[in-house]
Amino acid sequence: MTTDLLSDKFEPIQTRAREHHRATLSKHTAATVPNMSRAYTLSKFGIALLVMLAFPSLGSASPIRLMKRAGGAVRNDAVEGGACKALMLIHARGTTEMSNMGMGVGIPFAAALEKLTADVGIQGVNDYDASVAGAITGGSKTGAEFMAKTAADVMQKCPKTKVILSGYSQGGQVLHLATDMMSPKVADKITAVVLFGDAKGKTTPVPRIPADKVLSMCNAGDNICENPMLPMITMAHLTYGTGVDEAAAFVKRKAGI
Repeated sequence: MTTDLLSDKFEPIQTRAREHHRATLSKHTAATVPNMSRAYTLSKFGIALLVMLAFPSLGSASPIRLMKRAGGAVRNDAVEGGACKALMLIHARGTTEMSNMGMGVGIPFAAALEKLTADVGIQGVNDYDASVAGAITGGSKTGAEFMAKTAADVMQKCPKTKVILSGYSQGGQVLHLATDMMSPKVADKITAVVLFGDAKGKTTPVPRIPADKVLSMCNAGDNICENPMLPMITMAHLTYGTGVDEAAAFVKRKAGI
């Protein structure tokens, strides 16, 4: 899984997913919300509508076929067991992303970490459908429970493993919920947290995690993290895959690898 992510086949897959998402979003917003550039106050219904428009389906193909086409985007190193690693990344994907990692940010971030060290495990958040409804209501509770429990399980089985948490978009909401569920003992042992386009907002503290352990990446013009009360998707929200090397460098510093 480490070498094929760095092949020339990966970039076209990621680009096609991003371009399809952009094209579908443009079609829906142009037809349904022609004056989105105007400043106006949104009701709760309006916010929900914009979120629903902002996260279109990535196509009619089944999730299983899309996972296979994505080149093995499911990562379950923690739940499948095996030898303890120096690092374990637990990542929560964004709304409507396929597999348990998502191709836009999760898999590129995993690849960036695997370039730094081969001694890293990768775990996507399961029990999490990454649905629009979940984003509207503040993030998946079952996904958060999975992230919190998996972190605790890894620490119990592998006391020397340094646990890294990350989340993209709604995955950021999931991460906030997860750390709030953790015992102080587990939260204290989290080595680093990385947020990409956090739907909770770039200035929202991560519960139980010191600020110096957190990197919250929020691109200029990304309304999702700059202004969560006006959750309109812009292209700035769809390009975090280009910032994964910076995120990996932050993890390297915090983990001391």
